[in-house]
Amino acid sequence: MSIFRKFADQGHAFAQSNLGHMYENGMGVARDDQEAVRWYRLAAEQGNAIAQNALGIIYANGRGVARDDLEAARWYRLSADQGIQYAQYNLGGMYANGRGVAKDDGEAARWYRLAADQGYTVARAALGRMYANGSGVARDDQEAARWFRLAAEEGDSFAQNALGAMHASGRGVARDDREAARLYRLAAGQGNQYAQYNLATMHAEGRGVAKDDGEAARWYRLAADQGNAAAQANLGFSYGKGLGVARDDREAVRLYRLAADQGNTDAQANLGYMYASGLGIAQDDGEAVRWYRLAAEHGHANAQNNLGFMYSEGRGVDRNHAWAAYWYALAARGGNEAAVRNLEQSLPHLRQLKVAGQTVNVRANGDEKAEVVAKLSKGAGVYRLGEDREAGWTEVYIPDGHRVGWVKTSLLGNPAPAPVEPAASSGPYPPQPAPVPGRVSCNTRCFNGDCYRTYSNGERVRFQARRRYDPFSGQFTWDSGGC
Repeated sequence: MSIFRKFADQGHAFAQSNLGHMYENGMGVARDDQEAVRWYRLAAEQGNAIAQNALGIIYANGRGVARDDLEAARWYRLSADQGIQYAQYNLGGMYANGRGVAKDDGEAARWYRLAADQGYTVARAALGRMYANGSGVARDDQEAARWFRLAAEEGDSFAQNALGAMHASGRGVARDDREAARLYRLAAGQGNQYAQYNLATMHAEGRGVAKDDGEAARWYRLAADQGNAAAQANLGFSYGKGLGVARDDREAVRLYRLAADQGNTDAQANLGYMYASGLGIAQDDGEAVRWYRLAAEHGHANAQNNLGFMYSEGRGVDRNHAWAAYWYALAARGGNEAAVRNLEQSLPHLRQLKVAGQTVNVRANGDEKAEVVAKLSKGAGVYRLGEDREAGWTEVYIPDGHRVGWVKTSLLGNPAPAPVEPAASSGPYPPQPAPVPGRVSCNTRCFNGDCYRTYSNGERVRFQARRRYDPFSGQFTWDSGGC
């Protein structure tokens, strides 16, 4: 320490840089960020490249100085121009994220390459990511795999996981589940949450490793404890089904909620089901609808089907077959087979229309400039879901392909008499219809068929629910009916 200070006081840049490093990390002296900055700056202003990079890191993180991305990028560039690989990588990161400089993936890739060519492991992994995503360079899976492999062989967990994913899908390399699992395990052992999740999935599916629900749950838990939403959702499913762990519906609900709050649609759909069925939590159809809707609005086919079912049964919402058909249609288009069957139950409640024009464009919304989602010929049958009378548009369901769209009302023939359900159309994901004025609403809670229903007018009744078959779970459940 004394020798470094002696030469630093004499103006030697190397000694000043080392003294800054000692103050920054508390090596031989009490840690002091302000002193670190002072000595780094003295060395950096003399052109010491190591101190320039260190000063850039300090400004980027706001340690000992106010955070300043412009200053960070300036010092990184001075160091990078002298060939310091760490500064080249750091400057590449500033360009990739638009910090202190205009976002420029091409510049990011250029600086990453300079550092990668010097053998800097994290730069190799970063350059692999650029090739895999086609960011700043033309997408090239083989080149991505090459850079990932170089970094993976040097122990980089990000690269190990990424290369494992490429082997699992056969992107840029031969598909090889055993190699994917091996790489995932290397990264997972370093605490990489994404690799832990991926390895868990391999065990759950028996891909590249023996199928083992217990091992799957163990790796899911390690990733879930780091806040990984997908792992939380899958571990919740393991508890809900008793896969590799003792079945525990309460724990399933807890994990689903953690993941659902992060926006995981699988967890949102499953949490909706737990509320709808009263598993691990008090039954609450209103909460079930709320969680189903969150997932459904992001394209989750099972949640769309389940939300349609809630509308068709009047559970948590007013019964509305138009809305049921709307959500069933989206689910059916997403490949949900139960929704196709459920649609058959809702369509007889809707009004059927015939196309009157010779060729009619069905659009994504009620606007002449909206995307055309289908073309229909004269005489084609559609079902009315809703109508914007002021604008002159009708929302329809098209059986061919389970499509939903909008048609100019004037291009539709007179409807045949049929039961009609209202639907306030404002796609693509409209809000639930407003409550009917004067209708008494209620809240029902049940346990094993024993129910209490509380009405908005203050009345409270106890009754036994009916046992019925649940089409979206494939099981018998208790049906408490509507208000």
